[in-house]
Amino acid sequence: MKETPHKTLLDRDASAKAIAEGYGSQLDILTDMVNYASNLIPRAYQSSEKKLRDVIVCFVLLKQFASMLDSVEVLARAGAVHAAFVPARAAFEASLHIEWILVSDGEK
Repeated sequence: MKETPHKTLLDRDASAKAIAEGYGSQLDILTDMVNYASNLIPRAYQSSEKKLRDVIVCFVLLKQFASMLDSVEVLARAGAVHAAFVPARAAFEASLHIEWILVSDGEK
């Protein structure tokens, strides 16, 4: 017998609708940020010195950041805001690593 969700406790459609009504414009901005980040990766590498540090920052950390930001947007649009905390944290950590590498001596 296949179970159906208890509508009082788990109403996915109502959650997605509430998020779209209350935060639709913010989610659209988040989508634009993700699209910009995905295009930033090859442009940043193209304008870099093309050293190992640049490969790590562009193709590992920036890609991780863009992927996690995309996950936040997808989960938030579906109404799974609490589940979006995990990729949001991963995106934040990637941004800290990027800053640390770029500000410090990246060759070390």
